[in-house]
Amino acid sequence: MNVTGHFIPTLFIFPRKKMDKNGRLMIGAPPESIAITQESEWMNGEVFFQWLQHFKQHVQPTETNPVLLILDGHASHKELAVIKYAHNHNIHILSTPPDTTHKLQPLDIF
Repeated sequence: MNVTGHFIPTLFIFPRKKMDKNGRLMIGAPPESIAITQESEWMNGEVFFQWLQHFKQHVQPTETNPVLLILDGHASHKELAVIKYAHNHNIHILSTPPDTTHKLQPLDIF
């Protein structure tokens, strides 16, 4: 979510080997959401890279209009492929220090 209230469509991670052919898992999903499958539903570098590509498609950063992406310090956000992709596509990543997300991410504070 950004400061204007705009959301990037959701990326769903389903813990399974392959997606159902008739799309039942995505019934009721927000428009333009995407889904991937993997044996674990946990985030990893490969899944985050796919999400970052999805993010770029929706925010369309440019050299004159770059994007700041604030993330926690999860290991999947620090993989070299992710960092290179972000750098090459005008996405500036800011990682919060450990154990500070609840204080530093404005959407986490009520």
